[in-house]
Amino acid sequence: MASQPSLDRGYFVDSDDECEIESEAEPRERYAEGSYYPVQIGEILHSRYRIEHKLGWGGYSTVWLAHDAQQAKKVALKIMTPGQGQAEHQIQRQIYNAVQDSSKLVLFQSVFFLPGSSGYEHMVLVYPVRGPNLRDTLYKTPAALRMAAAKHLLLALKSLHDAGFVHKDLSSGNVMWHIQTMDHWPTEKIYQQLGRPRKLLLGEAHLKPGELVEPMQMPASMTSLPVYLGDFGLSFRNGNHVDPTVQFPLPFCAPESSRCSPELCDRYVELYGYVSISLSRL
Repeated sequence: MASQPSLDRGYFVDSDDECEIESEAEPRERYAEGSYYPVQIGEILHSRYRIEHKLGWGGYSTVWLAHDAQQAKKVALKIMTPGQGQAEHQIQRQIYNAVQDSSKLVLFQSVFFLPGSSGYEHMVLVYPVRGPNLRDTLYKTPAALRMAAAKHLLLALKSLHDAGFVHKDLSSGNVMWHIQTMDHWPTEKIYQQLGRPRKLLLGEAHLKPGELVEPMQMPASMTSLPVYLGDFGLSFRNGNHVDPTVQFPLPFCAPESSRCSPELCDRYVELYGYVSISLSRL
């Protein structure tokens, strides 16, 4: 019987391109210290999610495109650093239960845990796949499409505010485009459209084998309306006590919110941020 072709797992770059990968990817030393969870292209997590590409990363997480074998669809796996994710998980559950129309919000669909070093665990939030954020794409987006995106963002914000929640981290970086569905695309087509993963080996001194992978670049031809509001790690119910050390993003912050007392950190202050995004970005 003929053997099955091996799964394409991207390619390791040569020494000439190592600096380019390191400049675009997360700091590799944070794997050695146990912060980031090591991941390999092609590996299967939680017995169902096959890693296909890197979507991005942040200070407290890496985000991966994966194929869900149980539901035959693509998902985004947000793998948190140890001790992170609990607040985001809790507030998103509250938002999901309270918001009447959450179709324009990016909320997790399920959660699982991966073993970390020294007995710690990494929370993994499973999300639908969305496109790139507005911050990185609006400079090349037609004006009519930008104005339509502003309307969709206002509807997303209204659904959140109507249920009594304040986002608290409203910025163009947390607003994402819709993306063409890839649920039935094989890995080969994924790489034809998005490029094969470029990567480096992490080395031996880590929790498990892993790779430093350059995040993909989503082509504009795959994105469209609507836009979605995501990243609820700082969100809270309107009127609740607010940590005064946590501020609204400065470029979108109303002048009176600099004191950030509980009565000021509300949806009305957040609308100032929406207008700031609309005027400066949309």
